[in-house]
Amino acid sequence: GYYAAYANGSNGTLTFGCDACGVDSYNPSNSKVGPQACLSCPARSGTLMVNATTSLAGCHCDAGYYKSVTSVSTSCTPCPTDTYNEVTSVLSVSGCLSCPVNSVTLADAQANVSGCVCIAGFYGSTASSCARCPNGTHNPAIGAALLASCLACPDDAFSRADSEQCVCAPGHYGDPPGAVDCAKCPRDYYQPLAAMTALSACLACPAAAAAVNGSAQCTCIADHYGNPALGVACTPCPNASSAFEGSTLLTDCTCNLGYFGRFPSDDNCTFCPGNATTAGPDTANVSGCGCVPGYFGDPKRNVTCQTCPANSSTVLGATLVDHCFCVNGTIGDPGEGQECARCPAFSSSLPGSNNYSQCFCIPTYFGEIMEGNFTDENSTEEGASYNGSCTACPANAETPRGSTDLEDCQCAPGWYGSPVGNVSCRACPGMATSPLGSEDLSDCRCISGFYGAPGRSVTCVACVSNSASEQGSEYSGNCSCNPGYYGDPGASSTATTCQACPANSYNALSDQVTVSACVNCTARAISEAASPGVTSCVCPQGAYGDPGSGGSCTLCPANTYNSLTSLTVVSACVACPANAVTLLTGSTGKTDCICDRGYFAQWTAGVLTCYSCPVGTYSSTQGITAEAQCVQCPANASAPTASDALEDCACVAGLRTNATTRECRECPRGTFSAAANPEETCTACLSNSYSSWGATSCTCDPGYYGYANASSPCLACPSSFYNPTRGAVSSAACVSCPTFSGSDAASVDLYQCACTPGYYGLPPSGIACTACPTNTSQPLANVTNSSWCVSCGGGAATPSGSADCAA
Repeated sequence: GYYAAYANGSNGTLTFGCDACGVDSYNPSNSKVGPQACLSCPARSGTLMVNATTSLAGCHCDAGYYKSVTSVSTSCTPCPTDTYNEVTSVLSVSGCLSCPVNSVTLADAQANVSGCVCIAGFYGSTASSCARCPNGTHNPAIGAALLASCLACPDDAFSRADSEQCVCAPGHYGDPPGAVDCAKCPRDYYQPLAAMTALSACLACPAAAAAVNGSAQCTCIADHYGNPALGVACTPCPNASSAFEGSTLLTDCTCNLGYFGRFPSDDNCTFCPGNATTAGPDTANVSGCGCVPGYFGDPKRNVTCQTCPANSSTVLGATLVDHCFCVNGTIGDPGEGQECARCPAFSSSLPGSNNYSQCFCIPTYFGEIMEGNFTDENSTEEGASYNGSCTACPANAETPRGSTDLEDCQCAPGWYGSPVGNVSCRACPGMATSPLGSEDLSDCRCISGFYGAPGRSVTCVACVSNSASEQGSEYSGNCSCNPGYYGDPGASSTATTCQACPANSYNALSDQVTVSACVNCTARAISEAASPGVTSCVCPQGAYGDPGSGGSCTLCPANTYNSLTSLTVVSACVACPANAVTLLTGSTGKTDCICDRGYFAQWTAGVLTCYSCPVGTYSSTQGITAEAQCVQCPANASAPTASDALEDCACVAGLRTNATTRECRECPRGTFSAAANPEETCTACLSNSYSSWGATSCTCDPGYYGYANASSPCLACPSSFYNPTRGAVSSAACVSCPTFSGSDAASVDLYQCACTPGYYGLPPSGIACTACPTNTSQPLANVTNSSWCVSCGGGAATPSGSADCAA
């Protein structure tokens, strides 16, 4: 912990002392001289402000680190991500504490729990207070502190608590994280899963099932039952029965009006007996059947329904003739056998009336009908059972029903006078009217759309075009422009016109003076000039949406088009034919579809078909209209059908392709390409094989045999064999050397065959190998004459052809 320190004294003597090693250093040895003897603590560690530390053990790792000891070193290692360590001197990673649940760190080596923050989908001011974002919200960011960080999902999207991202709800498709709004599956399609991103996820409803836009499941159509969501097919209700849309069980089917029965106890619905019906659908048995109006009887007791007497009727379910009553305009008592007689001329009665005093004059007539059999001069008719008659009011006058006196007659609307005072009803002047009972010209008022004072002999004048006024208006200032227009038609004695709101705008209010009253339709929406409301706004060709409800118009996606206006769903955008595209979104007609790269167009009877550019050609341009516009690959190169770039052209076997020009050059010697080759290089031949320029394969060298490929490499002919031929594929090509001669492996001709030791000769020249005589030896190969056969000394005896004189 100390080191020796020497210094020159004031008297020239050398002084000696021991100085302590400083903070964050240590010295484990005695007798060390100089401050260099103090070793620095490892990085991220210290001695806790202590001097004279004597060993490495006195160095303590900083907060956020732990001591890591190996056989060769000691170091301070950062606590891993999502952990922290608030104290020093931690001796292992287990001293690093995990962040609270639902929190993480943004880096390692955190020295405090404050380094932990809430994970995505949560929020909280501290790591210990992380709360889930509520359902229907999302938070993609780590470290959110406030609830406001939880953002509401867009329309038709949802999230569960603690979600990082919103996804489209069942019945929809899209990609909210990718800024693609959720769209509803089309009518009669469904989509039961969340988080679907493509229209193709929407499935067609099965037979007899239906769904509204944006449905997660299909339900059975009316008059069917089943449960498509559970795989139960929709079955028609039995004959003469019906069910509401969405019915799931046979018991939901009920017999129609006029039938009775109950499922499943009955197999079908039975028609009520003749002239009988039911009070409503869902009648269980015949007791619910009753005679129709105008008939009486008791079907449930097998009493047939009979017709009421003439001019009489009944309510539904009448069982006796006593229930028959006289109809409007007649009187009598059918139940008592009294026929229903008609009321006198120009009079009527209510249903069920049984004497003439209940007859009353119809409108515009007056008088009083009385019961009785009068025969004196006051009787209306000789022998009649009533007295009195109905008299018409004077011309252009009218009365309410049941009027009894001339005083009840009043001039009809649009007329004035006093019928009672013998003053005829006169018509109001042109384009004027008056209320019922008007007696004087002053009661006349101009009709709607006109102004004036006919009561003061001021003629009614029409408001200017596209404007209106209330009934009784007297001045031009009472005229105001209709919805869809603006202006001030009554601004002066010379009326101004009402101007139409411009196209693509609307005005739902009347009496608007300036063009600022015209409200623009939402983005991309259109409307005709003079549109009177927001519902006049529709999407143009090439777009879809519902601007009439305040929504906006979205352009049809790329590779689709829409030639109609007023369409509201993306499914109305028609897909281009196969292999056709559009250059932009929002295309308005099928002629905007052009063939994609690699295809050419042909129109037949207004239908576009895109044909592939043939083999050996390509088209890097969209919209070509003839096969001749497909570009030919360079010489000796080819491309598959529908190729869309020069890069698709590859040179045929034996050639290599220039990466830029796609021109073809022969593979160099010693290389090959066995098939179309799009690369600039060819494959090198394997060892012991060779190829010439432009080769499609390699062949084995002389002395070898095989197919020169990975599965059949070139193998050397064995020793004592040779092969003079290039391209041998089997060992049968290896020729054996003559008798008593041999050669090295991979020999290529007879000249490599030489006589073996103990023999002499020259096989390549046709001189066979001959054995050296007995009692001689010859230890060398390739000896050509007998002079090399050396006699064995010492009386050794050897057989002929010996390589040495071994006894």
